[in-house]
Amino acid sequence: MEPATDRRVGSIQVLQRASAVMEAVAHSHAPLSGAELARQVGLNKSTAFNILSTLVELGFLSLTPESRRYRLGPRMFQLSNAFQSSFQLSSIAEPLLYSLRDETGETASLHIRSGWDRVCIMQAPSLQSITRVIELGRRRPLYTGAAGMVLLAGLDDARVKGYLTKTSLVPVTRNTVTDPAELQRKVEQTRKRGSAEAYEESEIGVNALAVPIYDLTGAIDTALVISGPTSRYDRTAIERTLKAARSAADEISRERGNIVP
Repeated sequence: MEPATDRRVGSIQVLQRASAVMEAVAHSHAPLSGAELARQVGLNKSTAFNILSTLVELGFLSLTPESRRYRLGPRMFQLSNAFQSSFQLSSIAEPLLYSLRDETGETASLHIRSGWDRVCIMQAPSLQSITRVIELGRRRPLYTGAAGMVLLAGLDDARVKGYLTKTSLVPVTRNTVTDPAELQRKVEQTRKRGSAEAYEESEIGVNALAVPIYDLTGAIDTALVISGPTSRYDRTAIERTLKAARSAADEISRERGNIVP
């Protein structure tokens, strides 16, 4: 059996070579042939062909059928747009998050979908002595929490149903909903209300409110969340902060070019 260390080194080497290939294509003023790429990157033709075929299959490169030359593919364009959108989102949202934090007294944060997880990308922590601080970049299951419901609500019914039936819905806390039918109802309810609430569903001692942020196309790609300790951020407090959360989320959507109803 191949040692795990050898497999890891091999995987890293493949990634390095693929990265070098994409950089060579990106910096070229014209599409390149497989032989030209192999020579530039320092690979034998067989290895270069395998890497190029995989990159084309994944959409990172495109192969022109007539000249059999390689250029950047649609996946690179999508990633570029996502990066620019994320950068724009951060610069627009930051002052509004801190303003929302000051208005509500609780932690305000932004969450995005990453595969079938949700990730916090920005936060304005509460200034109160007892506060909720979120670990940026930590992945949490999409089926848990208020942010997860908002992000799932932005997907079509078929994708939501497929995800909920194929995913192992493991409880994170005693309040985590793990029944696919009930989660489907929660997603539909989130769409109707335009918001979601969670009471110790993904973290004991923490309640949360989430509302959607829309991108330029009108799709929900981000959840704005207000969260705090259960002792202070209860149902009454959540209801009291809903208007402010919606106002901030709508402003972020408008700044990104979306016309909010």
